[in-house]
Amino acid sequence: MKKWKCIQVHHHKNIGELIEEYQNDGWNLHTYQVTGDWLAWTAKHFLLFQKDVKDAKEVSSRGYPCPYCQVIVTLSAKSCPNCGKDLYYPTDT
Repeated sequence: MKKWKCIQVHHHKNIGELIEEYQNDGWNLHTYQVTGDWLAWTAKHFLLFQKDVKDAKEVSSRGYPCPYCQVIVTLSAKSCPNCGKDLYYPTDT
């Protein structure tokens, strides 16, 4: 299963940093597109990243993937042991 994320960058100087940051998190740059109004000297840069993730059915007996870093966490975990972010799902009470 693939996960997709589209990011808008307002200035071209930030693109290299952003790509490096996402690649360090396991994302791959799929598409880069620029749109804009050349008369007004504005441009918007769009980066489409993709990441391969395991199907939730494969990991349901062990846990579920963290929505931030995709590391498998136990069903009772309230925070991810890898990235440390709090896990909240609407079914939590």
